[in-house]
Amino acid sequence: MNGNSARSGDPRAGVVSMSGSTSPVQPCLRQTPQVSSPPLPLEQQPQCIRIHSSNSSYESPFLSNLEFLKDEDPDFELTDSVVWGPETNTQTDELVAKPKPDKSDDPCACVRPNVPFGESISPMQKHQLMKCNDLSCVLFACLEECRSNCPAGEYCGNKRIQRKQWKQLEVFQTERKGKGLRVLEDVKKGDLVVEYVGKAVNKLFLDRLFRRYKFERKLYIMALTADIYIDARKVGGVARYINHSCDPNCNVERWKVRGIMRAAVVANKDISAGTELSFDYQWERKRGR
Repeated sequence: MNGNSARSGDPRAGVVSMSGSTSPVQPCLRQTPQVSSPPLPLEQQPQCIRIHSSNSSYESPFLSNLEFLKDEDPDFELTDSVVWGPETNTQTDELVAKPKPDKSDDPCACVRPNVPFGESISPMQKHQLMKCNDLSCVLFACLEECRSNCPAGEYCGNKRIQRKQWKQLEVFQTERKGKGLRVLEDVKKGDLVVEYVGKAVNKLFLDRLFRRYKFERKLYIMALTADIYIDARKVGGVARYINHSCDPNCNVERWKVRGIMRAAVVANKDISAGTELSFDYQWERKRGR
């Protein structure tokens, strides 16, 4: 991960655990059978762009200055989704096959506001009427997003990761910490800022990753679950540029989305436009780093 010590070769720059006190397993997760899911539509499949490529078919809707990244590693690829391995992958493969969504589809108990279907209201009015966006929603309280059967309908505000409701962001050159990431709009405490994405790596290959990156000055490895790590070194999203701080303005939370864990960067305070983003890396010493 990008940051003060990770860029300066600090030996502590190793496995990064999630910010806050979240544990590898959420207490509210349901134990349910798993079912196969149909392939994602093309527009929802992970997209990657090689930074030095002339391919202009991919444009990040969240990053204002993609051109700035062209001095990055020649083989670095930017993506806005977790890159999973093929469905045929097993525990002996480095990339983890995408977990199958759980079968449970129990909705929350939130209620759609009393607005006639088809009635036109302003975006501000709709924002004020949104449901499922606080602890009164049982799924939100359990760090789990609602599904398509949410009783709140189009007024459900608990599908932020599914809808990629990221903030407008900008990668920039800091004075002493290499590259950093700042937000270009005001952010409220509790808002989703961005998702931390990269390659989903089997924990059994973690030592191999560290051997591979032994002489690297930058590490971008984050624990997603007890068995899966996100490696954004060669393929990753813009969250890889968020620097460490002991007094951060963001936390990283594990959210369950259709039974699959995701790493959400969430504001822990109000953040003004133009402010650099940060979270606590909570480094753990790793042998050889």
